[in-house]
Amino acid sequence: MTTKRDSTRNDNDIRPIITRKNTQKKNTVAAPSRSKNSPLPSAKRTGARSLRCPACEGAKIVGTIRGYRFTYFFLFVFIFFVLPLAGLSLILASSYSTPFLLSPEFIRSMKLFAIFLAALVIPTGLAVGLIGRRKVINTCMKCGHRWKPSEKRK
Repeated sequence: MTTKRDSTRNDNDIRPIITRKNTQKKNTVAAPSRSKNSPLPSAKRTGARSLRCPACEGAKIVGTIRGYRFTYFFLFVFIFFVLPLAGLSLILASSYSTPFLLSPEFIRSMKLFAIFLAALVIPTGLAVGLIGRRKVINTCMKCGHRWKPSEKRK
């Protein structure tokens, strides 16, 4: 036979839930209240030196992190893939007669050379595009001048 448990709860069984915030105050000096629109003095906002554009002395500076560079990739592929193939075909065209350039052996050898170059150049070009990634570049919003933060002023 099963017995029913008493459904009444005892106050000692339930722990009280405390949701109060910690009311201990830190030993700090309260700052004077300011409205949201009043700017801080420049010495307090940026320290002793304020960041200025070296070209126009503008104060609106944006720091961005440089990402992948597609220009490096395309420049690398152009220099090491397109130019060698074009140069090789021009050299062979000037040294041999036209029927040789249309022969199946020459076309097959050019295809193999292009595949070999592509297999080397494209993965290397993808890696070259990563050069300079994660570098911070400052840009002036007034004149558009860009510089690295590590560069010293003139």
